[in-house]
Amino acid sequence: MKNIGIITSQIDNYGSLLQAYALQQCLLELNYKSEIISINGEQFKFKNKKLKFLINRIKLALFFLCYPNYIVPYLEIRKRKKKIDVDLNYKNICNDFRNNYLTITYIDNKKLYSSEFINNYDFFIVGSDQIWRGANFSTSKNAFLHFAPKDKRIAYAPSFGGKIEKYNKRFYKKMIKGIKYLSIREILGAQEIKKLTQLDAVITLDPALLVTQEFWRQRMILPDVNEDYILCYFLNSPSELAIKHILYLKNKYNYKIISVFSNPVLQEKFNADLFKPTPFEFLGFFANANIIVTDSFHGCLFSIAFSKSFFVYRRQYMFIYDESSRIDSILTLLNLNNRFIDTDNFIDNLDYIDYMKTNILLEKRRKISREFLENSIDSIKGDTPPQ
Repeated sequence: MKNIGIITSQIDNYGSLLQAYALQQCLLELNYKSEIISINGEQFKFKNKKLKFLINRIKLALFFLCYPNYIVPYLEIRKRKKKIDVDLNYKNICNDFRNNYLTITYIDNKKLYSSEFINNYDFFIVGSDQIWRGANFSTSKNAFLHFAPKDKRIAYAPSFGGKIEKYNKRFYKKMIKGIKYLSIREILGAQEIKKLTQLDAVITLDPALLVTQEFWRQRMILPDVNEDYILCYFLNSPSELAIKHILYLKNKYNYKIISVFSNPVLQEKFNADLFKPTPFEFLGFFANANIIVTDSFHGCLFSIAFSKSFFVYRRQYMFIYDESSRIDSILTLLNLNNRFIDTDNFIDNLDYIDYMKTNILLEKRRKISREFLENSIDSIKGDTPPQ
C-alpha cells in the first residue's frame, strides 16, 4: 500500500480536525495509507537566545519599514491573542480525537529534508483549511511542500482564507510555482493564483464535503435532546445582526436555542443550552437540528452535508482580516448565496432550501474534486496525466 505524507491544519477546532479526518479516510478508500506530518522546531536553531531575539526584532523592524500600514493590525493581533483563554476541557477533547482517529507522525524540522524521511512516502499532499493563509506575517516553506521532490507535490484544496497580502506575494508566487498538481478551495483563491503565477488551479471541495452525508451519518453521535432546536455555532461573539435574526427565528418557531462551543452571549440573550461535544457528537447536533445559524465556514459545510436549513453571518473576526470569501465561494458554487444574512430585512421563504438542486451541484463539484485527487495520484504513479 502506497504511503502519503499530509501537511494540513489539525488545530483545536471541530472543522479543522474533521476535515483532516475526512481527507485521510478518502485516501484510505483509494487504498492509500496516509500520515499527517506534524513538524516540530525550526530548521535552523540559534544556540544564543539573545542573538535569536535580536535577529527576529531586526527582521520585524525591516518588515514594518517596508509595510508601515501593517503595524496596527500586527499589534492588535498580539493584544487579542493574549486575551484568549485556554479551555483545557476542549483541548483534551481535541487531543483525544487526534490520538484515536488521526494518524500523525511527529518530526523535527531539521530531519524533514533528509532522504531517510522523504523516502518513507510515495508522494505528499498539502491541504485543506487555511494552510496558505494570505495574511500570515510568516508562512513556512513546509506549507508548500518545499521539502518534497517537485514531481511528488499535490495541493488539495488549501485556502488563503482571503486575499494574499502584498508582503506575501513574491514568496507565495515562488512557492506555488513549485507545486506540480495544483488545486485551491475558493474561487477568489483561484483568481489570486492566476494573477500571481498565470497558473490555473482547480477549485476543489474541502474534505468535509468530499465525503458524502452517509459517511458522516455512520460516524455521528446523536445528542440526547428531545425537542426541536436552533443550533448556534459561532467561533466569535455573534454580531448584532446575528442576534437580531436568531431572535426573529426563535419568536417565529419557538424552538429551543442550543450552542455548541461555549458562547456566554447566547446564554445571556436566549438562555441557550451550552454544549462542548466531541467532534462526532458535534456532527450529531448538526444532523438533528431544525435550523442552523453560524459564522463558521465549516458550520456552513456541515449544514450542507446534512441538508439542513441554515443561515450564515459575517463573522466578528478576532483578527483584522476579512475571511468571508471562503463562505462566499461555497455558497456561490452551490447557488446558496441567499443563506448569507447581511440585512435585517428578513424574508420568510428563506427558511426552505431545495436540496434536490443543491445536491446535484454538490455532486458535480465532488466529482471534479475526486477526479483531481485521483488523477494527480495516478500521474505520480505514471499511469495517466492529470486533468
